[in-house]
Amino acid sequence: MPELAAEAVLVPDQGLAGARDGELRLDGEQVLLCGPAGAAGSHNCRRQPSIRADTMSAMDRALTVKEDLASRRRYTALHRESFDGGDLVSVCLQQLWFARCSFRGADLRHATLDGCRFKLCDLRGANLSGASLRGVFLAGCDLTGADFRAADLTGARLGQVLTGTPPHGLTNATGIKLDNAILRDLQLDQVIGWPITG
Repeated sequence: MPELAAEAVLVPDQGLAGARDGELRLDGEQVLLCGPAGAAGSHNCRRQPSIRADTMSAMDRALTVKEDLASRRRYTALHRESFDGGDLVSVCLQQLWFARCSFRGADLRHATLDGCRFKLCDLRGANLSGASLRGVFLAGCDLTGADFRAADLTGARLGQVLTGTPPHGLTNATGIKLDNAILRDLQLDQVIGWPITG
């Protein structure tokens, strides 16, 4: 049977006429991988059970930032990326590691960021209201003015990065909003501006 060509493209709703070797064809809801034409011009196509038609149609357009982040594998490290002002509402991430990334003013309402690690990241003015941040690690991050209202920070750790002389490398929580946030087992290590909660 044919192998999927590296540059294979989906040819939507054209049936099997003119199918080439290694080409993907969409036949209704099924994706077919076509091989060379057989005797009397019959087409040698087989259904691809591992490829769904809706997945293939999504490949025809560029991924959004939210879709790109959600598709990343567990423990993927991202360095110096900017998500400033991005629409990341309800994004579900798989314990990604962010280093020197910027989320300034990003909309992360109701996002699932459980187990993610943020090192020297800029989250100034980010909206994390209602987000799940269970077991998240924030080291040397700027959280100035971030909104954590009704967020779940169970088991989260906010700390420092050893960069030399303080205050460099300390997490800054000046002006953050924590109304109705869950702070069970929260660990703080030399956090600047943490509000008194009680």
